[in-house]
Amino acid sequence: MKNLMLAILCLLALSISAEETLHLSDAEVIEKVKLSRASKSASSIGLEATTSENVLAAFHQPAVEWDTAKIKHLEFTLKTNAKGAYSFACNTNTNGTIAGFRVPIADVVADGEYHIYNLILEDNPKWTGIMTNWEIRWTGEPATIGLKSIKGYSEVNEALKYQLQLAKEKRRLKGAALVREVLLKKATKLPSTEALEAITADGVPAIFYQSKLAWDATDIKQIEFTLKTNAPGYYSFACCTEKDGQRSTIKITPHAAIPDGEYHTYLFNVSEDPACKGIITNWELKWIGEPATVGMKSLHANNILNCIGDAAALQPGRESIVNRLLPRSKCRLAWEGATSPGAVVRFYDYELKEIPDSKVTLEAGQKEVLFIAPEMLIEARVEVLDAGQGFPVLQQLEYIIPGAASNLTWRGKWIWSQNAPGPIDRSLWFERILDLDEAPEFAAIAAVGDDSCLVYVNGKFVGRTSRWTVVGRHDITQYLKVGKNRISCRVKNIDSWGGFLADVYVKLDNKEIFADTDERWLLEKESNTDTHIPVANEPVVVLGKSTIPP
Repeated sequence: MKNLMLAILCLLALSISAEETLHLSDAEVIEKVKLSRASKSASSIGLEATTSENVLAAFHQPAVEWDTAKIKHLEFTLKTNAKGAYSFACNTNTNGTIAGFRVPIADVVADGEYHIYNLILEDNPKWTGIMTNWEIRWTGEPATIGLKSIKGYSEVNEALKYQLQLAKEKRRLKGAALVREVLLKKATKLPSTEALEAITADGVPAIFYQSKLAWDATDIKQIEFTLKTNAPGYYSFACCTEKDGQRSTIKITPHAAIPDGEYHTYLFNVSEDPACKGIITNWELKWIGEPATVGMKSLHANNILNCIGDAAALQPGRESIVNRLLPRSKCRLAWEGATSPGAVVRFYDYELKEIPDSKVTLEAGQKEVLFIAPEMLIEARVEVLDAGQGFPVLQQLEYIIPGAASNLTWRGKWIWSQNAPGPIDRSLWFERILDLDEAPEFAAIAAVGDDSCLVYVNGKFVGRTSRWTVVGRHDITQYLKVGKNRISCRVKNIDSWGGFLADVYVKLDNKEIFADTDERWLLEKESNTDTHIPVANEPVVVLGKSTIPP
């Protein structure tokens, strides 16, 4: 891959070498370039320096007068011998209006040799007037960096433009980073040739992360991970962005994990956050849950929102499971690429039986189809009908945010011991007795506690949640029996307000039972125990509908 990249760069250099440069000779330009936050090295070739750890080194010119109308394309000859990224920034003056921007310089080769990098500026709306200063910043590991030449061109070579766009597409399809470049902390790394895997400790979150990045946020709508775990818990994603010197943090709603020890795709829609602009400088993916073996197999940055994980790899005859669609949401099924070979979406209920008359089909050659997701939807599955170039796209165009309408999300209400803040740093127990005439065909509980929640059925541990915004969903069919059944939930409140919310569903032969949180639940608040299940016999306080957070 490195040899291929070098060959492309050489071809690009040859293709533009005949164009007229607009500046002084390379030596005269470099002589005027200054260096900051790095130790200058002796060199007869270019301006070279050694950088320090956690210091952003930069080549810059604080006072220039370059006419942007005569410069559509900048070419830099740079080098580095360590992992990291270069970015270019400048300020312009248009009739007294000052503007500035920063853009990443992509595909940096870390072999200690000089390489040519190109920036097309003619389409940048801020590239107007007179450029008054510029900077090339190095963000990465301690390195020997170098700037050999800077050139500006009045025309953009079409072959160069095509090659840069092709490289951009390849980066998008293959992912913004390789897993072997991802770091790990607070977990014990395991030997693996195909993935980054680790064993986590009890109560300690494992964190996959990358820093010192320069990803173009305008080209990234979604981050896609292939992850695994063998214990209940969830993955949360966060990243930092920088634009015009302003730094922001993006935090995405966590994903409940599938604890089967197999790899599954998880999607985080970063573009839905207004802070997704400029460049992405770092990210972290945190595992929070029971002690587990966790793993990361792949990482991709997608330029479109898609509910289908690893959509480009979907083959005819194989279904891809989609579990992020919401009931009654307005959706779009389309094809990205050449002519559509056709695709179908099937919908399944709580028993994972296909919902009658709900199938949606994108016919061969059809551009898109719009539909409303079924109200009883629990899981959807997508299948490509024939081989073709491209991949299917499934998007939610309009949807009701969970909690915005309780009849579509929760039946239960928030309950607690008091309608006031507290008690602080204490464990409260909530209980509901179910008397069943027969063993259930199916039963499940969805529960969440502010701040954490443990669920037990007939004294047996079922599952937990560690954050009040993340719902724990558990199949409890095997734990229920004929006669009296005791559902017990321990909720621990760390500070401020507390609350408990749950939906319990039981399917019998001829009827359904709902045992959602309301005034019929009982409370135990004195023992403050985490070691055994106490008997609850006090009334609860109903705080309100699920749409109102505690």
